[in-house]
Amino acid sequence: MSGPILLLSVFLCGLSAWFNLQLGPQWRMAYKELLFRIGKERPTALLQENQFVRLARHYIIYVGGVDGPNLRHLVVYQMETNAPPPVPDAPPTENGEPAPATPPAAPRVETIFSAPRATLTLDTTNQVLQLEMAEVEVVNVASWQPAHLSSMVLPLPVDLSRPTLGNPPLTDMTMGELLGMYYELRHLGVDVTPVVVQMHRQVAFSFACLGFTLVGIPLAVRAHRRETSAGVGIALGLVVVYHGFVVLAQAWQTYPDRHPHLILWVPNLLFYGLGAWLLWRANRRG
Repeated sequence: MSGPILLLSVFLCGLSAWFNLQLGPQWRMAYKELLFRIGKERPTALLQENQFVRLARHYIIYVGGVDGPNLRHLVVYQMETNAPPPVPDAPPTENGEPAPATPPAAPRVETIFSAPRATLTLDTTNQVLQLEMAEVEVVNVASWQPAHLSSMVLPLPVDLSRPTLGNPPLTDMTMGELLGMYYELRHLGVDVTPVVVQMHRQVAFSFACLGFTLVGIPLAVRAHRRETSAGVGIALGLVVVYHGFVVLAQAWQTYPDRHPHLILWVPNLLFYGLGAWLLWRANRRG
């Protein structure tokens, strides 16, 4: 009775491999490219109501309402654009060693622009977003002296001149793209462990169906109809165990000496062995 189910799981492994290695990364990149094109055609699509959005490098924008190209209750926070002042050299320690360098302070809010209404348009000539605000209140945080302007145009330096999003992240690369990056980085002498982890992750995920099926069949045979809650608990436990190894491998992807790509196969092998043993016991009991 388990034969057809196991054959179905093998078929699903092949289907999952097709999605994980090819279709999934392509569809995710196509979705991001679509959002990027919509942002160029309708800049207000980049903004969401009642949320803080970092639309440009030095600007954080809050919008109370969006109605087409018109914005309502707009607040723009301009961060410090100048680099923080250098930290004076600290005296050496008692051992004569230089003191550890103090990290530079994070940029803070420098100016606040508030406007009850505004419009966001795209300047195709300069390839920047133009934020046209009416009845603007400008507050300099250093002095907290407000200034009122009847209108103001604030250019947002967003790079919209590129036709695509550029190189995709590792999680959005197909297997062919990952192989190409692997050989390219290896030729340059760069550590390729993160690429190897992503490759093994995509393949290991594809074979998870067979492992869950092997474990699920004997557990389903032993469980009674009234033990639904116990079955759900066992299923959640298996999922937590599986993804625990995945999270561990991703956390160690910068430590090649720990072989994080092999950790991704541990839950599969564990489920295969446990499922085969449980099936053998269930078959012996008849």
